[in-house]
Amino acid sequence: MQIFDNDILTKFIEKFFGYGNYKGPIWFIGMEPGAPRDKKKIKRFFDVWKDRGEPEIDDVKKSHLDIGIKHYTELFNYNPKYQRTWGGLIKILFYADGENHFSTEDIKKYQSSKLGQTNSDHCLIELLPLPSPGTKIWPYSKTGIKELKDRKVYKSTYLPLRIELIKERIKKYKPKVIVFYSLSYIKHWQNLLGKDFMLYKKIDNQKIMRAEENSILYLVIAQPSQGVSNKYLAKVGELVKQHLEK
Repeated sequence: MQIFDNDILTKFIEKFFGYGNYKGPIWFIGMEPGAPRDKKKIKRFFDVWKDRGEPEIDDVKKSHLDIGIKHYTELFNYNPKYQRTWGGLIKILFYADGENHFSTEDIKKYQSSKLGQTNSDHCLIELLPLPSPGTKIWPYSKTGIKELKDRKVYKSTYLPLRIELIKERIKKYKPKVIVFYSLSYIKHWQNLLGKDFMLYKKIDNQKIMRAEENSILYLVIAQPSQGVSNKYLAKVGELVKQHLEK
């Protein structure tokens, strides 16, 4: 049974890029949004996006609370659930701001009150827009949209488009630092940059890749949810801090 509105899906793919503030100096770019397994709950994600005026970049807290489903709201309530990917990105922001001593509660407080909001000093961009519970799960196969029949077709169809659209936004807003998180997607990050990354350092057997172009520092780091160390994230934060201070 098809439960998604295909018109909304098509618009979402073309228009939605993430959360936060394009004018912030730090951009994080990941693979795609996560999602619950229940398709009806995923549908709510799209319905709220439409109700919020179909923004290409939204406020993560307001939009998630508007969805009104535990999977989303529990990240922003009075005792927010720690989100591992976001937690790693927040640590980078802390280190880049010279904050080297912080607790899990500090991270959760930042997640709930500052992350990805319209007045933030950063934004959270998604290379691919459709939310999914995981790379081996594809909720959109029965939409009837031929470009969405499986993940492979979806990626081959929309990755080139999304890369060009993100490049346009980088050119327009000129962030100072862009952190791509996922080493397994490095060929797509290189396509977006237009040149290869060089290995900067290995910490705890995890690579940090870097490049500079038009005064922008580009970093490729390991997916933060996959158990990267604070030592690793501190080095990333140090690189961000150094570049922002130039």
